[in-house]
Amino acid sequence: DGIQRRLGVVEFLKVDNQHGHIKVFGDLRLGSLDHLTAALHREAVIARYPDITLDLEELSSITHSVIPPLAAYLRYLTQQHKVDYNFIQPRNGQLRDRLKRLGLSHYIDFRRFEKPNFKSSHPSVMQFITTSECDIVTDKIVNSVLRTAQLSRQHIAALEWAVSEITDNVINHSQSTVGGFAIFNKIRNTNIIEITVADSGVGVSRTLRIPDEMEAVSQAIQEGVTRDKNTNQGNGLFGSYQLACASKGIFIRKSRRGNLYVDKAGETHIRL
Repeated sequence: DGIQRRLGVVEFLKVDNQHGHIKVFGDLRLGSLDHLTAALHREAVIARYPDITLDLEELSSITHSVIPPLAAYLRYLTQQHKVDYNFIQPRNGQLRDRLKRLGLSHYIDFRRFEKPNFKSSHPSVMQFITTSECDIVTDKIVNSVLRTAQLSRQHIAALEWAVSEITDNVINHSQSTVGGFAIFNKIRNTNIIEITVADSGVGVSRTLRIPDEMEAVSQAIQEGVTRDKNTNQGNGLFGSYQLACASKGIFIRKSRRGNLYVDKAGETHIRL
């Protein structure tokens, strides 16, 4: 809670939770999401409150990258722990509309808000459970990139491969009971593309049978590392990581308490 420092960036987020009421203040970013999911875990799993109030009235901002992992965890709690949510929307009208447009509002309160449509041209979180839905997600992301960014045919093909591999990993390895969640975002006034894929599965440590979570996230991006070499080549995350490095982008892999961050210079940072 409070101010969290991650990779030299100060993020302002405060989460208060008590008796099934979770109130969020400030900016919700990927680096501070653990504060909110920890509060959800305390109230839903440990204290076993069946009805949780998620109070985002004082939320100041939220990044696209937060939406898939938060939606995945909220849906997991609904399915596995029978949690219902009372959603207090942000006071800021633009932010309130943004949460609805990106689809997060649906995964907090599915009775009040419609599920995002795969066919919508607007960026929104996409839930996928089957292989055919993986293909739909990949196609939508690639088509969105074609409309909004200036990339060569070679770069588009590489991007399509990476998204297909990562979403396929969710279906085949994560054991997530709610499937996976993905979102696409083009950073305004740049040619930078941000893609986030998340699930609420068992985590890379259990998948690779490596007890140490820091070692597990490190091994996950190594060439040829896979759960079953008879059925997989182990190049999905490795290839995606290499593509991010080649384009001088950023690659982030979070799994439970293991956090891997590769910066624009290609330097790898691993921490709990």
